Amino acid sequence: MDTTGEKNISVLGDDPGLLKAAMISQQDEISQLTWLCDSMEKLLSLHNQEQIQEGFLLLVEEITNYRHCVLYLFGDAPHQYSIQACRGITAEEVQTKYQLEADILRWVIKENRWTVIPGEGNGNEDFWVSILPLVSAGKEIGFLLLNTCPDQRIFTQGNLRRLTYIASYVALALENGRLYQNIVNTKNYLKDIIENINEGILTLGIDGNISLLNRNVTALLGLASADIVGQSCQHCLSPELKRAFDIIIGQTFKQGYVMDYRLDHTPQEGQSIPLAINCSLLRDEKGVPNGVIITLRDLTTSLELQRFRELDAMKDEFISNVSHELRTPLGIITSYIEALLERVKPEDLATQRKFLSIANQACDRITGLVNNLLDLSQIESGRFFLDLKRVNLKDIAVSVVKSLELCQGEVEVQLALAQDLPYILADEEKIYQAILNIASNALKYSPVGRTVLIKVFKDNNMVKLMVHDEGVGIPEDELPYVFEKFYRSSSSAAGFQGSGLGLPIAKHIVEAHQGTIEVESTLGKGSIFTISLPFPDGNERGGSYGGE
Repeated sequence: MDTTGEKNISVLGDDPGLLKAAMISQQDEISQLTWLCDSMEKLLSLHNQEQIQEGFLLLVEEITNYRHCVLYLFGDAPHQYSIQACRGITAEEVQTKYQLEADILRWVIKENRWTVIPGEGNGNEDFWVSILPLVSAGKEIGFLLLNTCPDQRIFTQGNLRRLTYIASYVALALENGRLYQNIVNTKNYLKDIIENINEGILTLGIDGNISLLNRNVTALLGLASADIVGQSCQHCLSPELKRAFDIIIGQTFKQGYVMDYRLDHTPQEGQSIPLAINCSLLRDEKGVPNGVIITLRDLTTSLELQRFRELDAMKDEFISNVSHELRTPLGIITSYIEALLERVKPEDLATQRKFLSIANQACDRITGLVNNLLDLSQIESGRFFLDLKRVNLKDIAVSVVKSLELCQGEVEVQLALAQDLPYILADEEKIYQAILNIASNALKYSPVGRTVLIKVFKDNNMVKLMVHDEGVGIPEDELPYVFEKFYRSSSSAAGFQGSGLGLPIAKHIVEAHQGTIEVESTLGKGSIFTISLPFPDGNERGGSYGGE
């Protein structure tokens, strides 16, 4: 039976001085442990690397009273380390004073204990050099190089335990701080991406509360503030957006996603914005849906770009068509004049008249095209002026029909004129051109044997002229564009030629007279173009007065 412990207790009991000293030593040890625990708890609560390093060096100074120290941390590359903090010495002095041997350093790190290292100065009675490794869960974080006085009271088993304890916690705190900073950096990086992405981004929890949004979605949806995270989506949106989001989110939970849902949204006191909305499910680690992510894209720019491309294509087609429109009648003129000069006998007057008539029609085509180009130039440059006179619209309609007689071919043109029509104030030549452009189109797109009706009548305070054809018609989705420059309906693919300028010029002429021009069309059945022009109150009726 071991009686050593009993003998020691007996000795302490016999000597009150020894017992008191033992109790004081025990109390000091408890105080040291309490101090260390409190200090480690504070260090572990820190996330800032510099604060952790500063607290660590102060703790070590309390224990070792070092002359100077250097904290090294390992990098991502193996065996690569760099100075993070110095006390009592500069980084430049460290480079010249200490040349750490790799083998010794690896051994100290592997053993993971505070070690006095051999080398220059350790035989010197003025100072000793030691290394305290920093290792956390087997991961090498770094080490602390200490320069201390060669005091045996420093290098004790108690201090060894304390420094080893501190080093393990500091290594953990530094690693946690590094991981925390990585998380912060990643979060800031992702936030920067989300904030600067061109699309609006909005995420909702399963409860419908907003969990994330970027500034673009705030602008696109016209939200009063971006500080609405945690609020219900239904409380932040307009009734229009609520209905749309209910549909989108409902479809997303049924099929997993929604792509390119179109919505024209008007923010408060703003212009309408065409939006494309996508929505997908968010899932937890088990794959259970826990919300949705909604992206909104402003289609204004892409639609404008698409329109610019279409206009560019129209311009190219226009140049091609104008070239064709010029080349074809010029070819006709050249061919028939050559025939007149070389093959038609001087006494054959009928053939001469026929060939000259055909050449004259070709000249009219060229003249019409050149006039359209000149009119377009005047309109674009702002040099488009009207010579207003009192005229009767039915007289102009009659003149147009007479002009069409030479080119109507096998399409019949009918004229229906109301009686006692009021005069209008108009530039007769330009109104004539507008009607001729529309009527020529009607003839061009009408099949053989069909009829084009030109009707003039009064409707309230307007005199109206309607051109109704039984031609190929215009697709419904193309109707908004028929009055745009260079635009030609897909019907032109059937072999119809044109510059795409007649209708835009007609529209500009009519609107310059404070009138309107409208179109109705059914594909395969024909089109109706209606010109409405105002007449002044109290003017005379009837006749064909054209004076000033």
